[in-house]
Amino acid sequence: MNSQRSNAWKFWLGIAAGAAAGYYLNSDEGRRARRQAVTKANEYGTQIQEKAQVTYQQAAENVNGVLEKGKEQAGRFQKQAKSTINQVSSSLKSTVDASTKAVKKSVKEGQEKINTITV
Repeated sequence: MNSQRSNAWKFWLGIAAGAAAGYYLNSDEGRRARRQAVTKANEYGTQIQEKAQVTYQQAAENVNGVLEKGKEQAGRFQKQAKSTINQVSSSLKSTVDASTKAVKKSVKEGQEKINTITV
């Protein structure tokens, strides 16, 4: 029973507070307060929108900067890779040429030995 009285008391207190707020908000002073609240809300909304735009622009610039650096780094890597490939290719060509020369020399010497044996 005590709980029901407590709930009833809270209910009537809520009704009274709502009525007082309604009366205040419909008074001249309440209307001014509502207009000020709307004006402030619009100002804050504009400030938030401007801040979001600035943040977006900064983020876009940062992303573009990172992409540009990535492209530059990829270009440097490509040049280094080409240089390394050219060096390795040149070295392999020299090795193949030297090996071919050595094989030809060995074949020639072998033929000469065969010729001296058969003569």
